[in-house]
Amino acid sequence: GPGAPPIPMLPDVAPLDNLLTPGDAWPPPPDDGSLSAPVGLDVDDLAPVKVDLWDGPHFLVTGPLESGKTTFLQSWLLALAEQFSPQQLHLYLVDFRRIGLFPLQRLPHVHAYVTDDDQLGDALSEISHALQERRQARDEARREAGGMLDEKEFMARYPALVMAIDGFDAFKTTAQPGDTSRLEHMIRRQRGLGFYLLLSGMYTDLSSAFDGWVKALKELQTGFLLGSSSDDGQMFNLNLPYAEKNKMLPPGQGYYARRRRHRRVKVATCHAGETTLTEWVERIVNRES
Repeated sequence: GPGAPPIPMLPDVAPLDNLLTPGDAWPPPPDDGSLSAPVGLDVDDLAPVKVDLWDGPHFLVTGPLESGKTTFLQSWLLALAEQFSPQQLHLYLVDFRRIGLFPLQRLPHVHAYVTDDDQLGDALSEISHALQERRQARDEARREAGGMLDEKEFMARYPALVMAIDGFDAFKTTAQPGDTSRLEHMIRRQRGLGFYLLLSGMYTDLSSAFDGWVKALKELQTGFLLGSSSDDGQMFNLNLPYAEKNKMLPPGQGYYARRRRHRRVKVATCHAGETTLTEWVERIVNRES
C-alpha cells in the first residue's frame, strides 16, 4: 500500500519569504483595522504564527546573548512594511549602536532613524503631538457615538506609529530622564491611540531594570523570549512544564507570551531564504503605491 505521509519537521531556520511572499504592491487595508503580520512558526504544529500589534500594544523581545533578537526585530519590521503601506505605517527606529536597524532606514515607512538623544527627543515630540490630536478626535467621536464607538475601526483611519528600540543596554545609558519619562507616559496613558513599542534587550538587563517605562512594559507580560526557556525573573510569567524549564534553545527559537499564555515558536528570519534583507528593502523602496 501507499506509504505514510512524511512527518513535518521543525526547520533549523524559518525564512521570512516562506511565510510572506514579497509582492509588487501593498494589499488593501484590512476591514477590521488589524495590524497583523506573520512572525514565525508554531513549534508544535508548524502553523504560521501571526501577531497583531493591537494585541500588545507594546512588546519585549528578549533572551540571552546571540539568541536572535535583532534578526527577529528586523524580520518583524520588514513583515509589517511588506503588509502595510507608508500611509498606514510610520516607523521610528531607535538604534543607538547604529548596527541592528541601520539596514531598514531606507524603507519609505521610516519617519526617523534615531542614533542620539536629540533625535530621540524630536521623535517622541512628534509622536506625542500626534497622539494628543488623536485623543481629542477620539473623545469627540465617543461623545457623538454615545459611547458605542468601535475604537479599533476608528483608529484604522490613522497610521500606526511603531517605535522599535534595538539594544536596551545602549538605550539606557544614552536616553535622558526627560525622554524616558515621556515614554513612560505614552506607554501608560496613551494606549489605544495607535502607538506601539517594540523593545529588544538582553534578558538579564531587562529583568533587573527598574526604570518606570521598562516596568510599564514588563507589566504587560507580552513579547518574545528567545534562545532560552529560563524566565527566572518572571518577566512573562511563563508556566512551563518542569521538563522545559531552564533549557538553552537554538537562536530564534523560544516563546511568544501574552498575558500568562504562551506558544512555542520558531521566529522568522530575513537572513535566510531566496529573498535577502537587502532585497526585501529594495523591493519595498521601489514599490508602487
